[in-house]
Amino acid sequence: MATKYIFADVDGTLGIGGIGIPEKNRLAIRKYVEEGGSFGVCTGRSPDSVKGFIGDLPINTLSVVNGGCALYDFQKGEYLDELCVEEDALQFAFSMKKELEQFTECRIVIVNRTNYWQVKTKEDQTACQQQYRYPIALLEQIEKPWYRIILCVSAQDGIKCAEFVRDQKPDGVRIEHTEDTLVEIMNEASGKGDALRRACRYLGGTAEEAAFIGDFFNDIGALKAAGLSACVKNAPREVKDCCDMVLSDCMDGAVAEFIERVQKII
Repeated sequence: MATKYIFADVDGTLGIGGIGIPEKNRLAIRKYVEEGGSFGVCTGRSPDSVKGFIGDLPINTLSVVNGGCALYDFQKGEYLDELCVEEDALQFAFSMKKELEQFTECRIVIVNRTNYWQVKTKEDQTACQQQYRYPIALLEQIEKPWYRIILCVSAQDGIKCAEFVRDQKPDGVRIEHTEDTLVEIMNEASGKGDALRRACRYLGGTAEEAAFIGDFFNDIGALKAAGLSACVKNAPREVKDCCDMVLSDCMDGAVAEFIERVQKII
């Protein structure tokens, strides 16, 4: 089936936070869109975070944001099809607080439309007193809808924490290991794979008509859903095993290489 849309993960695939996006990728995406191609992202970032990172790079098709918890039209500035977590998911995270102390520096973070928030509760005034990567807020100050609850741990504890939380999880939630240091609790119906399928249905097509490139465990669902899939060279083995092709490293222009390969196949 012909490829109608190309989607790319952002962090570790399109570019690297704090470093940027390689010029090869920028030039390839602009050329692809100028020639009539449809390019979108499939990312854990919020729309504002994506915009801040990519600058004037064109995203001209419906995209997956917030780890599959929402679809977003960057051209219209509109959210579609949001999937949120409820209070009981947060209670689940806090119920494991004692057990989570086995993992170094574990912190609880909530993601909503506007930001990532370190949670501090009135019941536990010592929680999250030390600044991590995100601003600290009382639970009641964090505006709903909530997309995800994130457990932030040390890199050496990421895999073990993900396995532990999966063993404890209640019905109605899914657990994703999205970075070395992040374990995420989200709506069971979310995730990049299902979100990519929903995005393609909104566009009037199917995921088999999409090409997707990623780099980490949370990309596996989208890699399996897409008709054509690829990952960067330094992706984990489990990610490589799901792909049709393994390309260059992120900063060597893996997305540019992917676009070139897709266009040769079309």
